[in-house]
Amino acid sequence: MLCVCTCVNFACSSSVSGENETHQGMANTQVFVPESVVSAEAEKVSYKPIALSETQYKHLVADFTTSDKKFKSEKPCVIDFWAEWCRPCRMLAPTFEKMTEKYGDKVNFYKIDVDYCRNLAVAYNITAIPTLFFYDKKGTFYSVKGVPSEEELENAVKAIMK
Repeated sequence: MLCVCTCVNFACSSSVSGENETHQGMANTQVFVPESVVSAEAEKVSYKPIALSETQYKHLVADFTTSDKKFKSEKPCVIDFWAEWCRPCRMLAPTFEKMTEKYGDKVNFYKIDVDYCRNLAVAYNITAIPTLFFYDKKGTFYSVKGVPSEEELENAVKAIMK
């Protein structure tokens, strides 16, 4: 039986003061860890959305500070731009987690808190949350604003897996 704990805070380079600050509002959110976590109870692989800092996003998904924003992941990705205070974001969370559990072995599911990663949100012109990005394996992406139904989200995830 293997148990992986992820109780870590990380620094984000997007603070208003220009200095790194710790994500206080993300203490209960999983941060970047290996793509799977072993469940102690069922001893099966259990996937959860991964919260990324701007630096992690640059290394794992795309360097948003360059004009081409070249896609770096080997797997398709779904990215949820959200905020703790956003009610629609909280409404989307259970469905997003369900899709992560179902397709996490084939697709990377990431969460970006726009309050802590402002430079990233500005780079992609995120003006409404939640906003979801769907990247296929080639790096082609499209976005959806608002809260899609479970069926719509699942269809979008299936489409980027092709």
